[in-house]
Amino acid sequence: MNRWLIGLLAGPLAIGACKNDASNLLRGAGDDSLGVEAVDPGAGPVPAGLPGQALASKAPALRRLTHREFELTASAFLGVPVSAEVLPRDARTPFDNDYSTQAISDAFVRPLESMAEKLAASVIADPAKRDAVVGCVPTGPGDVECFTSFVKHFGRLALRRPLETDEVLSFTALIEVAKARNDFYVAVDLALRSFLQHPEFLYRVEVGSLVGGSPGLVKLNGFEVATRLAFFLTGAGPSDALLDRAAAGKLDQPQGIRNAAAELLATPAARAQVLRMFQMWMGYERLAQPDPLANAMRTESDALVEKVIFDDNRPWLDVFRSTETYISDALATVYELPLPGAQPKWVSFGPGRKGLLSQGSLLSNGQKFGDTSPTQRGKWILEQITCDGVLPTPPGLKLDEPPKAETANACKHDRYMALQANPSCASCHKSIDGIGFGLEGYDETGKRRKIEPGRPDCAIDGKGNIPGAGAFSGPAELTDLLLKSGKLSQCMFKQVKRFANGRRELDSADEEYVGSFSKQYSGEVKMKDFLLDMVSSEAFGSRRSP
Repeated sequence: MNRWLIGLLAGPLAIGACKNDASNLLRGAGDDSLGVEAVDPGAGPVPAGLPGQALASKAPALRRLTHREFELTASAFLGVPVSAEVLPRDARTPFDNDYSTQAISDAFVRPLESMAEKLAASVIADPAKRDAVVGCVPTGPGDVECFTSFVKHFGRLALRRPLETDEVLSFTALIEVAKARNDFYVAVDLALRSFLQHPEFLYRVEVGSLVGGSPGLVKLNGFEVATRLAFFLTGAGPSDALLDRAAAGKLDQPQGIRNAAAELLATPAARAQVLRMFQMWMGYERLAQPDPLANAMRTESDALVEKVIFDDNRPWLDVFRSTETYISDALATVYELPLPGAQPKWVSFGPGRKGLLSQGSLLSNGQKFGDTSPTQRGKWILEQITCDGVLPTPPGLKLDEPPKAETANACKHDRYMALQANPSCASCHKSIDGIGFGLEGYDETGKRRKIEPGRPDCAIDGKGNIPGAGAFSGPAELTDLLLKSGKLSQCMFKQVKRFANGRRELDSADEEYVGSFSKQYSGEVKMKDFLLDMVSSEAFGSRRSP
């Protein structure tokens, strides 16, 4: 692997952890030792007709870890809680892993150095955690054999590949510092700090090898596939067991990747990752309501997604069709349903409601000026649920201004109709607002209403329409129109592809990739089956140079 390009990114990251007498001892970090073989679970054969390498996504060879990925990965191999909140916040587009937003600056590097020092110190301070990380008990400050064993094992986890011989030697040189300080764990501390700031820990490196006869097409090696698979399905770096599979060549072919993915999908980490993907996609990761209500809303939505996709393994569209929901007393009050009691329970949703789009967590999307915005709600449906998108806002148009004086006292419907009369606004508002007005009978918590807040003179009829699809009233009827349109699954394929790519914008090969799944799944699809098919495609183990 050509690693000179890593040095271009290293800058202060590669040297931040090693100062004073250790500053000139480190140059990087691997050997080629193989892991033990793992037994493949029965995951079924790879279906025919999956996207081939020709539809590999165009992507850079480097993607930085998100807050969440850093926290989960570091805590897994350090054995201590990890928080990356001191680092700049990851932008949502709607996912938090869009590499086009991942700039590096002093605001990232300096707190990272401090965080690495504190994490290493917390490990060293706890003998049980320290011994678990090191993996051996040193005979003295200069125990090279024990330190080398630690460097090889920890380095493989941190860099997600075996360390090369010269890299191992670079790290084992730290034992000289340990001998000078008469403390073996001084070297461990320096190594931990260095690994946590190493460019190949912070970035997911995909170099691979060129495919003959296909300019720009790169096939990933087993360790790169293990990394891509683990972060996609669990949100963290690959485990020892998955790296062992890579070392044994078990991730070199689609079937081996499928088998490993089936095992990952059976873990709690995969459940948490799929739930988090839905939270960001459907807009309920962070809610504006007070914490008790916000937590109840998020729990309700997570429970439905988890039940349909994992517990019952039903077609994924059942998250929209479900006529039951999981509510606490707080939500039962909002929905005007009987109180379930001390613990949340599954109850009938009642007339007018079904699935995710009827839940307060999703109806909270599109708030503005302390109320719901038909425009913002419609825009959210078109962008996130159907993936149709909307036209860009005309230059100079101010979206956050309160209503003008001449319309300030008008009812909401009349104010929005005035916007549609404006030629510069009409094209968007006519296609968007009708969707939002069909949800106006429900406030930002999901509670039914018949009048505008504080305006008993402004009745809400709750009637809306989707251009080209038909009229509806309320989230249940909206759901029926969307189910009939077939756009929900098409959008799901696209959103999952965006999440896997770490990029909102899809190119023509990505669109063709998504289209191939739309054709394959002409009817119902179970989410776990789709995820297995996705990682089984040859395109998943390849990339194209941008």
